[in-house]
Amino acid sequence: MKSRLVATGLAFFGAVIGLHNFYLGKTTRGIISFIFSGTGIPTIISIFEGIKLFKMSDEEFNIRYN
Repeated sequence: MKSRLVATGLAFFGAVIGLHNFYLGKTTRGIISFIFSGTGIPTIISIFEGIKLFKMSDEEFNIRYN
């Protein structure tokens, strides 16, 4: 079972290569983030996704990812 807090932490601290995408099962997005990691764009997107995950309720997270 995936944790919302782990996903949020990975979005903020693993933002450069999109670690949260791999954790949440979004492998294609994770690979794309890894490929473009030198541009800084995945970092910006990951920060916004981290905020979204942080604000998401546990029920909504479980419906989407568990």
